[in-house]
Amino acid sequence: MLPPQRQFKAIVRVLDGSGAAHSARLLLDNGSTANIVTQSLCGKLGLSRRDAYSMVTDCLILPDITKCLPSSFIDLESIPIPKGIQLADPTFNIPSVIDILVGAEVFWSVLGNNHIDLGKDQPKLYETKLGWLVSGRVARLKHSSPSPVCNFLNEQTNPDLTRFWELDTVAAKHSLSPEERACEKSFLLNTKRKDDGRFVVTMPLKEDPSVLGDSFQQAKCRFLSLERRFSRDPVFKGMYLDFMLEYERLNHMTENREPSASCLQQSQQYFLPHHGVLREASTTTKLRTVFDASAATTSGLSLNSILMVGPTVQEDLFSILIRFRQHKYVVTGDIEKMYRAIELDPSQRPLQQIIFRTDVKEPLKTYTLNTVSFGTACAPYLATKCLVSLASSAQDEDVKQAIKRDFYVDDYLGGSSSIEDTVRDFKLLRDKAARDLQCTTSSAELPRD
Repeated sequence: MLPPQRQFKAIVRVLDGSGAAHSARLLLDNGSTANIVTQSLCGKLGLSRRDAYSMVTDCLILPDITKCLPSSFIDLESIPIPKGIQLADPTFNIPSVIDILVGAEVFWSVLGNNHIDLGKDQPKLYETKLGWLVSGRVARLKHSSPSPVCNFLNEQTNPDLTRFWELDTVAAKHSLSPEERACEKSFLLNTKRKDDGRFVVTMPLKEDPSVLGDSFQQAKCRFLSLERRFSRDPVFKGMYLDFMLEYERLNHMTENREPSASCLQQSQQYFLPHHGVLREASTTTKLRTVFDASAATTSGLSLNSILMVGPTVQEDLFSILIRFRQHKYVVTGDIEKMYRAIELDPSQRPLQQIIFRTDVKEPLKTYTLNTVSFGTACAPYLATKCLVSLASSAQDEDVKQAIKRDFYVDDYLGGSSSIEDTVRDFKLLRDKAARDLQCTTSSAELPRD
């Protein structure tokens, strides 16, 4: 078995535009995602070829690929290479210029199945379609080796080191805009916790809902269009009805009975058109209903137009992934129905109404959505802010840090240095989500021995 990353050299024959053959030194690098050729060789090359093996590949063109390899002469007499072995680079021990570099795209296609271990403190030989490659620790002649070289800069570059310091300087914390500060203040003043720990939030408004016009007619037209799709696609209809009936069964929406929605003042209500989004890769819900809070009313404004979006309160995905890769053992999961685990204050629920029925023979019905709805501008902020808020009440320090640093929206990416700690931390985190958010963590992948 090969180590995770290797670099090998080989001599190959390449043909120029007229068909004449030239020798070139090639570097095989399974850690590279690009293929590279030097400018000096570029004008002569057409196809790369070695005996019966040939291939076509795209290459980047650079003035230099690397300095001479190896970095110093190698004592060839000290390496017991078996007789009859055809080396891919017979002069591998002599420092030489690299003309071509091919990456993982080519590396694994030329690699064979056989290798020869030449013994302790000796390199290994690997069979390829280019011949046998030499890799590993070897004895070098006793003279100084060239200094390490950074190939990011070439001879024509005059580096401005201040740019490096600027790139390495990152603001400790995002500076909030006035609207984002207002959104944070609204959350602090208006968010409540029920006896069972469930959050009750208020949508942060930029303007009074009285600026909204009529939204019922557009929502009605959109729903009738959705029903026409139901008639063409019974499978889609079945998944959609299952989703909505579960929505109602879990009390995430309730039918409007008394008083009727039509009796409410226009300024107090907003009807959300809705449609289904299929997610074939999902392990839990294949179809999700999305509510369109960006649908304009007759005044030209929508619900999203008068909502504050809110700041980002979780760490960026890049930082989370870098930290995730540092763990020896990892675990992933997501909080099931996280948005719907958070209730909306009853005073604002008329702004989240929909039109729905299960059968075209029934009259159109109106429903009120009782929880944070996917599709409203403030939903991501409200949901993630509630989750991050749980960190302050966590008794275990590892759980507290996991809530603050290892979630991207509702997806958890964590781990530890041992299986026991990884499982323990995940279970503690899962229990807190179940207790304080009244929801479960699904799609969990626990480490295996």
